[in-house]
Amino acid sequence: MGRALVFDRPSLYYHCPLRLAGPSSRTLDCVVAAPLIVYFFVIFTFTLWITHRLGFGYKLASTQSFTAASNNFELAIAVAVATYGADSDQALASTVGPLIEVPVLLGLVYIVKWIGNKRRWAP
Repeated sequence: MGRALVFDRPSLYYHCPLRLAGPSSRTLDCVVAAPLIVYFFVIFTFTLWITHRLGFGYKLASTQSFTAASNNFELAIAVAVATYGADSDQALASTVGPLIEVPVLLGLVYIVKWIGNKRRWAP
C-alpha cells in the first residue's frame, strides 16, 4: 500500500505537523523539511534577483530560477536506498525532498507570475 502525505492537527508543542500515512506512520522530521523549504525559497529568490539584475527577460530568468531551485532527488533516493536499505531512516528522509519540492515550486510559479505581471517584466 502506498504512502500519502497528510496533515496532522496543529499542536502547541514543538513537533512537526506532517506525517506519512501508512503502516509505520513515522513522523516527518522538521529538521529535514524546514531546511528544504528555506533552501527552495532562498535559491529561487537569489537566482531570480541575479538574473533580473543582469538584464535577463522574464522567461529566461524564471526558467533559470526554477532550474537552480530544483534538485536531483531521484539520485539521492537511489543512493540512500542502495547504501542504507529501503527501510532505513535515511531512505525515508530522502523521500521527503520531492514531497516538499513539488508544492513549494508550484507556489513559486504563482509568485513569479504575480511578480512578472506587477513589474511588467518584459519577456
